[in-house]
Amino acid sequence: GRLAPNLASNIASFAVRIGIALWFVPYLVRNLGAAAYGLIPLAVTFSNYPSIATIAISSVISRDLIQSLARKDQESANRVFNTAFFGLLGVIAAIAIPCLGLVLGIHSLINLPAGMEASARWLFAGVLVGLLLSTLVSPFSAAPMARHRQDHFNLVAVLEIITRVALVLAAFSLVGSDLKYVGLATLIAAMVAAAGYWILWKIHTPELSISRQEFCPGLFRDFITTGTWVVIGHCGWLLLLS
Repeated sequence: GRLAPNLASNIASFAVRIGIALWFVPYLVRNLGAAAYGLIPLAVTFSNYPSIATIAISSVISRDLIQSLARKDQESANRVFNTAFFGLLGVIAAIAIPCLGLVLGIHSLINLPAGMEASARWLFAGVLVGLLLSTLVSPFSAAPMARHRQDHFNLVAVLEIITRVALVLAAFSLVGSDLKYVGLATLIAAMVAAAGYWILWKIHTPELSISRQEFCPGLFRDFITTGTWVVIGHCGWLLLLS
């Protein structure tokens, strides 16, 4: 019964993303210049590399959570959720230092336009931390998917995009055009989305709770094993496009 609403929300979400992108990219180029704008997709590309370490877990959480909830197995659902959450938390903590090194040493990896070193660091920091935050809350975002509420999931995703664009427009209009505001807007938008997914998690799966004791090392190994081919595919996608 959720097929038609979910399909409609997917189409609407896609239309909003495309519509905003067609307008927003030329806006950024006009206000930042081509050289400065070029750092934005580059920051997104760099942020995709740390995701190799987390995608094995985040890619399988929805499937396992759906199976447990369909069986009405609350104990299994809590074990799946907490294993994914604390597993991702541990992996993100492990890659935080390399990510910090990437941000601080970005000037030695790419040629930055003169005078934009500080702004570029803010941009890369905002994009990287925003991605890591989005990855950490993926177990929460799996809740509406497990309840077949793709429309709620898409609503938060669109809210994140609108928040990011609105913050950039406000900063550029009130303060001035600068790359660092793009990075800050990306981070704040990710925080807004994280709050939205947490609310959906509470609404759709009130039987789930955060508990360190529910972390299962065996299940964590199963996540890694199951997601191995996803990691290989993701690496191939990065090699092809980035």
